[in-house]
Amino acid sequence: MITFIRHTYRTLICGKKGMGTVEIVIITAILVGLALLFREQIMEFLNTILGRTFERGESIFD
Repeated sequence: MITFIRHTYRTLICGKKGMGTVEIVIITAILVGLALLFREQIMEFLNTILGRTFERGESIFD
C-alpha cells in the first residue's frame, strides 16, 4: 500500500507529463487578461494603423 501511495505521489506531483498544457493555459490566461486590460489602447492602435494603410492604399490607385 505504501508503495502504491509513493508511486501515485511521484506520478502526480513529480511527473512532468502535463506541464506543457498547464504552461500554455497560464500563458493564454495572462494574454487574455492583458488584452482585456488594454483593449481600448489596442483598438485605438489598430484603427490608426488600418486607417493609415487604407489612406496610403487609396493614394496608390489614384
